[in-house]
Amino acid sequence: MALRLEISKTYFWSDSKIVLSWIKKQSSQLKTFVANRVTKIQDLSCDEQWCYVSLVDNPADLISPGVNPSKLLESHLWWGKLVSKELADKEEIVDPESSL
Repeated sequence: MALRLEISKTYFWSDSKIVLSWIKKQSSQLKTFVANRVTKIQDLSCDEQWCYVSLVDNPADLISPGVNPSKLLESHLWWGKLVSKELADKEEIVDPESSL
């Protein structure tokens, strides 16, 4: 028997503030290559669903370069508290172009 879960909210995480600032912009303000990809993201999600996660808090960064399994077992990022919306609310995304 399959497990049935109701998903009430969905969040997406990125450790790139630049990408997050692009997602919050109108795609017409971006160069064509980036605009095409951002448009697809915007069609499939809302900008409020996108959150920033710092490099030190990102569990995906443990496995992307490869990690020794014993280190993974010891990691609080992988087995501890999951990244939460509260963590996302700590960091405001600033448009890099407007902050120069």
